[in-house]
Amino acid sequence: MRKFRYFAAAFFVLALLVTAGCGTADPAPDAGQTPTATPVPTATPAPTATPAEENVPAQAEEGAALEEFQELLQTAPEAELYDYLDDAIPNLGEAEADALVLALLAHYEDFRQADYRRLERWEDRLSRELEEFVDLMEEEQEDPAVQEWPVDEMVEELLDQCQDLEELLTRWPQGGTAAYARAMYIDRLTLALTGSGTQENTAQGVLDEGGKNVSEDARWAYREFLREERSGVTKAILEEYEALLEQTGGSLTGETQAFWDGLAARVEKEFPLAGE
Repeated sequence: MRKFRYFAAAFFVLALLVTAGCGTADPAPDAGQTPTATPVPTATPAPTATPAEENVPAQAEEGAALEEFQELLQTAPEAELYDYLDDAIPNLGEAEADALVLALLAHYEDFRQADYRRLERWEDRLSRELEEFVDLMEEEQEDPAVQEWPVDEMVEELLDQCQDLEELLTRWPQGGTAAYARAMYIDRLTLALTGSGTQENTAQGVLDEGGKNVSEDARWAYREFLREERSGVTKAILEEYEALLEQTGGSLTGETQAFWDGLAARVEKEFPLAGE
């Protein structure tokens, strides 16, 4: 019995302690009141760099590459210029790679002196414009249109080159290669029509041996070119020229000479460069 009283007293004290502890809890919300949750602090995201900030180092490196290359152009031998491009271009963007190649072309007295076989190895780093121009020039450097082969094939090749250059000038009339493409176009067209280019180069067989008539082989090539479904400046010029030769029977006259003399100005008008 005593043992029971001790147990009851201990139980009573424990109940008082539990009741006192519960009294410190937050009061229950009134009916109809929505309990509010304590906001959980969120971490502030770390700032990210903008695209401009991310490109600053690359842009600085590219600008330095062009500046360094321009200095090399003043003093370094030709072989070192190409070695520099081999090292630099794979690490540059398209615009800067273009700038280096254009700086190289401008370095030569005649842009045709550049080593286009060497330039072709970087074409996948260049713009489409530079890629097509380098391809065209490399092909001419590797397999010149003017060489010892039948006259009609030579003239056809010259006219095909004119067509390719015309497409280049039409797509990028103010591009970095426009001046070079136009100069090349005038030379190719003049060779095909007169047998004498603008660089003291000649296409033997365009004129007959006496130099008084356009050869039948050359005229056959003109007609073959015109038979194809083409349009544009090259075709229009060739149609006029062939019509003039029809009138003279292929003989060279004052009118023919006047046509030749006006070729360069005609092309320059058709393909004006920036500022012209």
